[in-house]
Amino acid sequence: MMKMQEIEMISEALIFNDQPRIAVVVPIFRHSVLLTEAIESVLAQITDFAVRVILVNDGCPHAETDLVCREYAITYPENITYLCKPNGGLSDARNHGIQYALNTWKSVEAIYLLDADNKLRAHALQRAMTELSTSSEVDWIYPNIDMFGSRWYGDYGGDYSLLIHTIMNICEAGSLIHRRVFEAGIFFDTAFKMGFEDWDFFLSAGKAGFKGRNLEHFGFLYRKRPESMLADSGRDEKVINAAMRIKHKELMNPRSLVTLEHKECPRYAIFLEDRNEFLLTVDPNNISQRITRGEFEERYWKAQLSPSRYHTPPYLLVTSSKVLEGLLKSRVLHWTLWQLENMLRHSGITVLTISQQYEDRLGYIEYPSAEGRQLSAVVTMIGSKLLKDILVDSNTDWINSLTSSACQPKVSAVELQLPPEADILDRLMETSASFELLTLIHHLRASSYRQTSFKSWEWREQGIPWRARAHEIIKRGLNGFAAYPKMVNEKRHIGFVLPLIEIGGVEKVALNMAQ
Repeated sequence: MMKMQEIEMISEALIFNDQPRIAVVVPIFRHSVLLTEAIESVLAQITDFAVRVILVNDGCPHAETDLVCREYAITYPENITYLCKPNGGLSDARNHGIQYALNTWKSVEAIYLLDADNKLRAHALQRAMTELSTSSEVDWIYPNIDMFGSRWYGDYGGDYSLLIHTIMNICEAGSLIHRRVFEAGIFFDTAFKMGFEDWDFFLSAGKAGFKGRNLEHFGFLYRKRPESMLADSGRDEKVINAAMRIKHKELMNPRSLVTLEHKECPRYAIFLEDRNEFLLTVDPNNISQRITRGEFEERYWKAQLSPSRYHTPPYLLVTSSKVLEGLLKSRVLHWTLWQLENMLRHSGITVLTISQQYEDRLGYIEYPSAEGRQLSAVVTMIGSKLLKDILVDSNTDWINSLTSSACQPKVSAVELQLPPEADILDRLMETSASFELLTLIHHLRASSYRQTSFKSWEWREQGIPWRARAHEIIKRGLNGFAAYPKMVNEKRHIGFVLPLIEIGGVEKVALNMAQ
């Protein structure tokens, strides 16, 4: 006969398993041969909380699938629930299991989705649940991709970015998702059956304000076979991308993308030489971050070491706070950034000079070749490729020529003509932005981080190449041109475009309408 103590221990175990903290949903269709490995990997989880496994047979035609599921459910009734349904596709099977778990166990805090051909390391769910519980601002935990079968190891680390998520699928379906995401009405779209259903799901979650976080060494193992659903969806990548853009057009329109870019991957690093600080931003009316020169230096070299994980603005500008304030007061700062960025398409460095206009209007002149005009520049802009080439090159002669009229890097210039009443003219002429850029370059070259960044420290391959090219995401819909660096509010914005010759009747009417 059993001792009373043993009976109490069994009773406690049953109660514990009736209060699962995580439900693992396993959709199954034609993976009966591989299913056992997936189930065993969940049963082998080492956790300090209960885990419930929900096997969802999505009308699989193989008799082995039903046999395996039934045997496991009978053998482990306190751990495994078996659901059988007509075939409805992957999304429908996932939703079926998720709904069952949420309706059955109020104790379930998170859902983990495990495809029947993948598996987990022993501590995966414990580590993921610990990470998910650290912050109410994190709604799902996603892994790096460690493939077996056809081996490949991908690094998807770094801060989560919804902007980057619009261009590539960075979150594997094998993620731990908090209950509140589903309670907000976000489930898998059963009409989306082309592949990358998880991409569509997480975009919907991100659009609703939810946020993911990558977990280093999650413990997720992805089985990669030469022929699989992923391989099929890879062949249909263009069609899938087009479908994503149509379905999530509100998220992927230029207005939304500029806002995401400003928040997550600032386009410009503006160095104010008189304050020795950097402004990281897209829209200069709303500075994302202010950091010291030392902080920028560390961030820059981290991004060179691991561009898949760390972001640094692709455009470096050098000016002074007086120039910035003056351009902002003259209401030409946004245009200046946009103009200089567009001119960088055909040169390595662009500069802005200021001159006085003798009429009550603004004007500008473009110079494809600066021809020494950089010596009087009040703003300089350099792109990421040229900047990196300069910083890794041991020769400094060619960049030192920036402060001479015979400059070796290709420099283009734009001359901004301001009206005489602009009282900022004197202040604008006080700086020498080209000299300050050169000084900053030499400071970055002397950084203690520089040599370290030439070495590779990661054993995984870079999984998010778009992090270093985040500024190109919005350009894809603009034929490669820069998006105007201004976020818009919910108000209606109207512009009048006129072939201005003189201020006559038509111009005055338009002016009155605008006012």
